[in-house]
Amino acid sequence: MSIVQENPPKSSFRKFFQSLDEWFEYKNKGKWIEDMKGSISLTASIIATMTFSLATNPPGGVVQASLDDVNRRCLTSNVTGVRLCVGEALLGSLDHNGYLPFL
Repeated sequence: MSIVQENPPKSSFRKFFQSLDEWFEYKNKGKWIEDMKGSISLTASIIATMTFSLATNPPGGVVQASLDDVNRRCLTSNVTGVRLCVGEALLGSLDHNGYLPFL
């Protein structure tokens, strides 16, 4: 007497995700890096551009000199007592502890 074990029927949920997984599977596994070369380069350049723009243009902007303040390099606020110098990041002057981790 032999016992034949039948495979239990797969649920439609499992069948759907298995067919979806097979559809998204990359067929040429050896050539994927060559096929993705353009996308990888584009992604790297976008990340580099975003990093550079955040470093050169900090949040809040930079203190700028006006034409009538040619001789003054720094201004001190009467209200907050914060000293703002020309060319410094506003966020760095107002929230020094929060700005250093940002950099």
